[in-house]
Amino acid sequence: MTVSGTGGTQTVNSTNVAITKSFAGAFGDSIGNLTFTTSTLGGLKEVAASSTATLTTVTVNGPVALAGVVTASLTTNPASVNGTVDVGVSHPNGAASATWKGASTAVGIKVHGGQSSLTAGNAAADSLIVTGPVSVSAYRNATLTESKGTMTTTGVTLSSTTGTGTVTVSGTSLTVNGPISVSSFQAANVTANGGTATTANGFTVISKARSATITAGGNAFTVNGDATVTGYLNATINETAGTITTNNVKRGAGDTASVTPAGTSFTANGGFQVTGKLATNVTFGTSSTSELKGKIAITGGALGDTFTASSKFKADQSMSLKFGNGDNSVTIGDKSGAAGVVGDLSIATGIGADTITIRQTSVGDKVSILTSSGIDGLTIDDGAVFTGKFTTDLGSSDDTITVAQDTAAQGSPGPVLFNGLTNLLGNTGNDTLFLGKATGAPGADSKSAVQFAASSIVDGGLGLNVFDPTTAQTSGQTIKHWP
Repeated sequence: MTVSGTGGTQTVNSTNVAITKSFAGAFGDSIGNLTFTTSTLGGLKEVAASSTATLTTVTVNGPVALAGVVTASLTTNPASVNGTVDVGVSHPNGAASATWKGASTAVGIKVHGGQSSLTAGNAAADSLIVTGPVSVSAYRNATLTESKGTMTTTGVTLSSTTGTGTVTVSGTSLTVNGPISVSSFQAANVTANGGTATTANGFTVISKARSATITAGGNAFTVNGDATVTGYLNATINETAGTITTNNVKRGAGDTASVTPAGTSFTANGGFQVTGKLATNVTFGTSSTSELKGKIAITGGALGDTFTASSKFKADQSMSLKFGNGDNSVTIGDKSGAAGVVGDLSIATGIGADTITIRQTSVGDKVSILTSSGIDGLTIDDGAVFTGKFTTDLGSSDDTITVAQDTAAQGSPGPVLFNGLTNLLGNTGNDTLFLGKATGAPGADSKSAVQFAASSIVDGGLGLNVFDPTTAQTSGQTIKHWP
């Protein structure tokens, strides 16, 4: 069945109709407005300068295609489409949109135009089930919003040629039984809010000219595959609430790369890789254990880099931090519990004033801490335990090594233990050393002590170094080049 017309506005308003074949509206340069209520169609096609279709309690046993020049808009409340849905406009400034309400279904959805948007859900009980993929593409901005209820599909592809790409989840859940890909020229953002549960089999967020961000602030953000975030400027994974679970994590940025979990927990079942050409900021501050089960590789840039992990942090394999020439900061563990690194720990920094603090942390294999020139500070306290070989070289300049200065009253659970062969080297410069706090000092006790494995060496290197052995509480080591 075909209805045609030109000029002005062409309107079709039908209720309780049953059309076994496809309904087609061919309106040329007109404004087309199709409304079907409590009806059954074999298919639906509309072509106009501006195409609009509203389906209320409608079943379509075939494809739905809306084509416009300036606008194309589909609204369902609800509709069951036993075919694919295609909503598009041809003008680069045109707008294409699809809004799904009630309990709606489709085989696949494609929205494309100058500005393109797909919105799912108007009430908490609403659901959109798409048995095929969902695609939203735009010359300018592309948007997918799951605002209420639930949405399920086999894959999501969202792309923008010159503008932004945005996915927002604020309903009950978004379940994607396949990958989610967001690619844009300007900012690319994925945000999960409220009590939402977001699940996908892989996540890729790319901005070609600006920043790329994943913000998880819902109940559970689960990626049954890899999570990759790449930004020309900044690339960020930010967890403000709930949990994040993923396989491998890959973060890359032209400027700053950030991963900042501060919700309930962050779990990576594979590798964890973060690279920033200017700087990196990785901060684990979750309320429950955050566990990285694969190898950790964080590479910083020309400016200051930061790695901070609370006592809730656990690394199941090796961890490598390679920072650049800025003023870098590394903090592992705190006084509230024991952090853990099961494998090797490697920290290397460039020129700059670097601060490295390790508290109440156990490291199961060898440790290497290498800093270049700059006034650097190394603090190890609160019962930290190192099982393997421990090597430190703080490079040139006036550096400070501070070990086991906290007492039981200050929260230290025990002495600092270097159970493997240890070499602490201050290197050139006027360095300062504190090794434990002697029991005769005010407040000192057995917790403010350092125990080294036999044949360990603490070497100040060349310079006017400062160390007072009468204030120290240490055993097992040989002291060199300290007065």
